[in-house]
Amino acid sequence: MNAYKLPEDHLSPFLLRLGSQAEVYAPERQASGEVIFARLTDPARVVTEYTRTTLPLKKFFSLPSEVMFRFSVDRGYEVPEEIASVHRRVIFGAHACDLHALQILDRTFLHDQPDPYYAQRRESTALIGLSCTPDELCFCNSFGTGFVSDGYDLFFAAVPGGFFVQIGTTRGNDLIGMAKDLFAPADEADLLAYRRYLKEHNGKFTREVTTSALPGILELETGSALWGEAADRCLGCGSCSMVCPTCYCFSVSDRLDLSLKTGERRRTWDSCLFKEYATVAGGHNFRPGRDARLRQRLFHKFVDFPARFERYACVGCGRCTAACPAGIDFVALIKDLRREASA
Repeated sequence: MNAYKLPEDHLSPFLLRLGSQAEVYAPERQASGEVIFARLTDPARVVTEYTRTTLPLKKFFSLPSEVMFRFSVDRGYEVPEEIASVHRRVIFGAHACDLHALQILDRTFLHDQPDPYYAQRRESTALIGLSCTPDELCFCNSFGTGFVSDGYDLFFAAVPGGFFVQIGTTRGNDLIGMAKDLFAPADEADLLAYRRYLKEHNGKFTREVTTSALPGILELETGSALWGEAADRCLGCGSCSMVCPTCYCFSVSDRLDLSLKTGERRRTWDSCLFKEYATVAGGHNFRPGRDARLRQRLFHKFVDFPARFERYACVGCGRCTAACPAGIDFVALIKDLRREASA
């Protein structure tokens, strides 16, 4: 194993060294207590012990709202400069579940006909993973996303005195190379500490979802009254979709200037929980009820996506339940549907 040890007091110098070469984003705790990925200004603000950020990594690659291109009668179509130019950046502190989520987004945006906006941002971004401690809402081990063996350039696992650092790509090796004086080759004691971390990490999960035959169970329970019961509480606000690391629905709109000679095409995050999302020309709506929209969200993650890509579109991060203002527990809903199907 090609691994290194980074002493704890060398983390700030390492981040500063990275910041001299690229834009660096890292987890920071806000006054509200929430943790977000923010542009690095002071390494002392970076937190290495946190459970989940409010918004996941997708905000860096599929932007909440962005101009796809501008158009005019005189100049035709023009790609915005912020998209045409490549910005080198490093994201430090991504947990294993979020790295898995990014691989799920890759299958959507890079499969078959790659999205050029997403592809360019992925290519210009280095990812440094970070170990975590699960809380009562985490169930990533149920989907095999509590551990990651690829999808990162470097991965930092917290061990006594610092971090056990694994190299995932040649770019990760280059990142080590630009700060080689801050690292030391990992020895047998470091490897044992890392193995101890893995064992302790796996033992801290208190929530789980049985994934076997899940698509069939959901299809069997399409008409269950449980959907309606959950929908009666659902506000249709879309919060669960916005914070979900694998939800990628968006809407596209054209905005014209008053002259009708110039304008822009913009895409914005959208949600299948919004009533307007399934409304088509003539006003017909394929999913007019909240129960149908709520069911659609889970069916996409656990029925449709695995049918196309052979993996579930959920990584067990717990953000959906944490963000729901109505207190809907999606894990509990899945368990209730499974229980009803086996009754």
